[in-house]
Amino acid sequence: MRADLVGSCIAHWTVKWLSRITSGLESMIPKHMTHQYVRVTTECLIKNKHYGTPVNPCAPDRVPGGSSSGSAGVVGADLADFSLGTDTGGSVRVPASYCGIFGFRPSHGAISTSGVTPMAQSFDTVGWFARDPVLLSRVGRALLQIPDAHPVRPVQLIIAEDCFQLSSIPTDRVKQVLVHSVEKLFGVSKLNGHVLKHANLGDIVKDKVPSLNCFFGKGNASQEFNIPSLAALSSAMRILQRHEFKTNHGEWIKTIRPDLGPGISERVWEAVRAADENTNVCYSVKTELRAALTELLGDAGVLAIPTVPGPPPKLQMDPTTLETFRARAFSLLSIAGVSGFSRFLACWLWFPNHNTASAKRSNAEPSHGQREVSGAAHKLKRHLHSCKALSKSPC
Repeated sequence: MRADLVGSCIAHWTVKWLSRITSGLESMIPKHMTHQYVRVTTECLIKNKHYGTPVNPCAPDRVPGGSSSGSAGVVGADLADFSLGTDTGGSVRVPASYCGIFGFRPSHGAISTSGVTPMAQSFDTVGWFARDPVLLSRVGRALLQIPDAHPVRPVQLIIAEDCFQLSSIPTDRVKQVLVHSVEKLFGVSKLNGHVLKHANLGDIVKDKVPSLNCFFGKGNASQEFNIPSLAALSSAMRILQRHEFKTNHGEWIKTIRPDLGPGISERVWEAVRAADENTNVCYSVKTELRAALTELLGDAGVLAIPTVPGPPPKLQMDPTTLETFRARAFSLLSIAGVSGFSRFLACWLWFPNHNTASAKRSNAEPSHGQREVSGAAHKLKRHLHSCKALSKSPC
């Protein structure tokens, strides 16, 4: 956020939404309210030059996420029960994943952004964080202004097989968590193609979003092992975000020439100097993707995709490796971003020791990775139980 607008906009926006939350959570006493999140990194994977990088409470030697990582960090460190953030390219979803907490990015437009300085208004979305799924749901009902409702049972849960192939975490172990949770919730009999299904999302996007054709091959050539249609989707998202950022802030950037940190400086100036190429096509991509996902999911379907392609990058990660990771991350993040659909971060599926051999004997002490699987399954089950009521919202 621009420094000259912080005071006026943050005060207005915070008071409006804090009042709504506290009126819906009568017993909640805010412990921590700060505008720190407007000052932390504005890139999903880049450190902050001026204020330092917020500490990742789960992994202090790794990045905490994007521009709402301050909000995620205080919740992850048990300094606050919940917090608010904004998500344009992934800045609620990524910090929630990296800091080991729950995060929710609602459907675009479900919560008013009145009082929030726009970055790219076709993507800017207000979201929130909590450690507990029950509280995450309560905060969501307050923000979305929906009453308590009976949970809606998902008609289907579709695992995007190709998206999980982008992850550095073994695919079978992640899918095991999903399958186990669905078994517990709906019964084994429901797994025979009725509730749990599988799909290659890249093929669906390629077939159903014809406007993407002009974006194939654009972007970073280092997008190794990426899904071509999702890489094209990421390119379309980036082009439209640059265009809207330039429209909103280009003159201010060129006039003030703010002191920006490495990484973010290059991207800001790239946006300001970019030609407005294919921007109208980008809006068509958004419309077509939304229609494709609506057809795929129906009224009460859930699409399971990884939030990011692996654990949080190290603070000192090699730039080339970081760029490859970033390209793959934005291919995954662009699915909800471009469609405007809501996105739960259901659980933290990071296995620090995922190369550790599993115990061979049934009575052996479980490995750290096995304990993570068990914990993640428990979190996912609790989350699905507690948050399904939100599906009656505009999300």
